[in-house]
Amino acid sequence: MVGIIMLRTKKTNKPKKLSKTRLIFMFLTIFIVSLSIIFALWYPLAPYYGFARYWVSAKLLNLVGFYPHSITFQSHSTQGDFFSFLPFFALMVSTYKRSVTREWKYILTVLSIIVMVETLGTFFELWHGYQKLYFSYIFSIFFLATARVAIPFFAWWISLEKNQIRLF
Repeated sequence: MVGIIMLRTKKTNKPKKLSKTRLIFMFLTIFIVSLSIIFALWYPLAPYYGFARYWVSAKLLNLVGFYPHSITFQSHSTQGDFFSFLPFFALMVSTYKRSVTREWKYILTVLSIIVMVETLGTFFELWHGYQKLYFSYIFSIFFLATARVAIPFFAWWISLEKNQIRLF
């Protein structure tokens, strides 16, 4: 799909294979443009997502026996809430281009997993604030730092392997 991009020359009308450098440049350009557009669309929604994540985490705290009086979410401080799904979706768009709609079930599955991971990370972060348990600290770091970055990349890589796509 992406790895085989052909251009037709004007004189002979024969397909001309693009160089590897040009393919990489085209892929990165499409990725950066699509990520910028997705980010611009997400930016106004980020505070609401952050608030919803904290709200669900507070409800999970209620299940384990902690009843926070107030969970404050600062809507002006959303730097960590820019949602790791955005680069994944931009990678999918830059890989599959117009046929990205065929992958909608897979994309929604990954979206659900990422939302769950980020909510669990926030839950363990808040739980660590109430009980200074070492495992809650480790889980919050795992979910909010490691898994939040690794899951989108590995999900994209799995989609490449599943569809047997060679990028370059």
